[in-house]
Amino acid sequence: MRFAGGPSWQIRWGNHHPTNLALFVRDALALSVVTEPVLPPVEPSVPVVVPDGVDRAAVAAQWPGWWAEILAYKNQEPPRDARAGFDNHPAFPHSPAQTRRPELRHAVETLAAPAAEHPWPTRFRDPAGVHDLGALVRDWETGHGRSPRPFVLVITEVPVAGRVWHRLTPSHLLVSTRVVDDWPAYESGLREIVNELA
Repeated sequence: MRFAGGPSWQIRWGNHHPTNLALFVRDALALSVVTEPVLPPVEPSVPVVVPDGVDRAAVAAQWPGWWAEILAYKNQEPPRDARAGFDNHPAFPHSPAQTRRPELRHAVETLAAPAAEHPWPTRFRDPAGVHDLGALVRDWETGHGRSPRPFVLVITEVPVAGRVWHRLTPSHLLVSTRVVDDWPAYESGLREIVNELA
């Protein structure tokens, strides 16, 4: 997770373990699930492996609600009590989101190790691969001669094989790694959002 911010604004941008884990489970089990927006397969691709004891049909029925809870959680203010945040985070096995979905919980526990070993994008481990989103707001301030109105923008990056740019809410953007890697187009879209929110 990367943060940029000022006295009245904050941008939180990350390629998150929870979203990656959920997409890994979807692809490893070849689940036929509907997402809004439609999300292509993970990139690099995930091998299809259905472990013994995993009920694919039950997991497919439970996965969309779990995915929605993960995205909603990402849009919340980070909890001050880190332990409470872990206990309630939908990606963790003892969270309410998983205890209500026992078949999905079993699949997540079974696939957690392979998901951790998957070659995910490394942008957030390499500072050279991170764009200065704060510069977008500073440019806005210079152009408008004032500080922006208070806002928080959450950007959830998903490593999927396609171009995805979708406003889940006015302040939560779901974007694919392919779009982020096209910095001129990504920057242009973010400037429009900053103009709207600021």
